[in-house]
Amino acid sequence: MAERTRGGVALSAVLPGVPQMLAGRVWAGATALWMWLGALALFVSRPERISAEFGAGSGTGRAALGVLLAAGLAWAWSLRDVGETPRSDSRRPGPLARLYDDAWGAGGLFVLGVFGWLLVAVPLLTPESGLRSLAFEPFLTPRWANPMGTDRVAADVYHRFLLGARSTLGVGILAGLAGAALGVAVGSIAGFFGGRADRVLMRVVDFFIALPKLVLLIAVVGVLEPSPLVLGLFIAFVQWPALARIVRGEVAALREREFVKALGALGFSRSRILLGHVLPNVQATVLVGSVLAVANAMLIEAGLGFLGLGMGGAQYEASWGVLIRDGADLGSHWWIGGFAGLSLVAVVVALNLVADAVRDEFDPRARLSV
Repeated sequence: MAERTRGGVALSAVLPGVPQMLAGRVWAGATALWMWLGALALFVSRPERISAEFGAGSGTGRAALGVLLAAGLAWAWSLRDVGETPRSDSRRPGPLARLYDDAWGAGGLFVLGVFGWLLVAVPLLTPESGLRSLAFEPFLTPRWANPMGTDRVAADVYHRFLLGARSTLGVGILAGLAGAALGVAVGSIAGFFGGRADRVLMRVVDFFIALPKLVLLIAVVGVLEPSPLVLGLFIAFVQWPALARIVRGEVAALREREFVKALGALGFSRSRILLGHVLPNVQATVLVGSVLAVANAMLIEAGLGFLGLGMGGAQYEASWGVLIRDGADLGSHWWIGGFAGLSLVAVVVALNLVADAVRDEFDPRARLSV
C-alpha cells in the first residue's frame, strides 16, 4: 500500500491527474491534467512573450499568472489527493468532490474547466499583430497552420474563435451571476418580509416579465453599442425576474415553518434569520438558477451577435454569434461558424448537466424515488 502511494505521488508530481484517472475518477483527473499540460505547452511554446509580459500588469501577464495558478492548483490537488488516506464513512467529501461523483455532472465540469482555461489564456493564444495576414488566403479549410481555417477576409478563424469565447463566455458569466444575485435579493426580501414589500416587488417583477425582452435588448444595444460590461448588465437586467419569483415562493413557504417562528421567538433579528437560516435552505434553487442564468445569458449574447448587434457590430471578432452568422453557409464554408456553434452547444449542455448535478446533490427532494 505504501509503495502504491509513493508511486502515485511520483506520477502526480510529473503528470497530475493521471493517478486519479487510473483509479476510475476520469473526469476529475482529466481536468487536472488539462490544466497542467496546457500550462506546460504555453510556457514551452511562448517563453519570450511570457517572460517579457509576466508581472508587468498587462493582459498577457495576467493571463500567464492565471494559467500558472491553475496549473499549480491542479498539481497540488493531485498530490494531496493521492497522499490522503481513504476516507472513512463518517467523513463526508466536499461539495465539488461530490459533484464529480455524478458521471454526467463530472463531464460537464470537465467541459467548463476546458473553456474556463481558454477564457483565462486567450491573451497568450492570440497574436499581437492582429487577426488578418497577407500570408493567408480567404476561405482556407482547416489545416495545420490554420486549425480552424480562414474566413472571407483571410482572418484566422481560430483566433476569432478565442476572442469570441472571451466575449461570449465572459459576458454570459457576468450577466448570469449579476441577474441571479438581483433575482435572489428581490425574491428573498419579498418572500420573507411579505406585506407591502411583497406586493410592490412582485408588481415590479410582473412588469419586467411582461416586457418583450428581446425587442428591448435589440433597441438598447442598437442605440448604445455597449461595452462588454454594459451589455452584460443589460442582459442581467432583463432576466432576473424569473429567479426572483421562484425564490420568493420558496422563501415564503419557509417563513411559515416552525423553526423560523422559533428563531423569532428567541429574539433573532429578521435579517439574521433570513441570511443565516432561510437562504441556506434554498441554496439548491439559488445555485441551479444561477447556473442556468449563465447559460441563458450566453445564448442571448450570441443571439445579439448573430443579428449584428451587441459587441459584434463594433468589433469584428468579438462574439461567437458573429462567427456563426459569418459561417451561415454550412454547405461550402462550414468551418467559419461550425466550431463556434458546436462550442456554444457544448458549454450550454455542460452548464445544464452541472445544474442537474447540483440539484441532485443539494436538494434532498430530488433524491426521493417515486
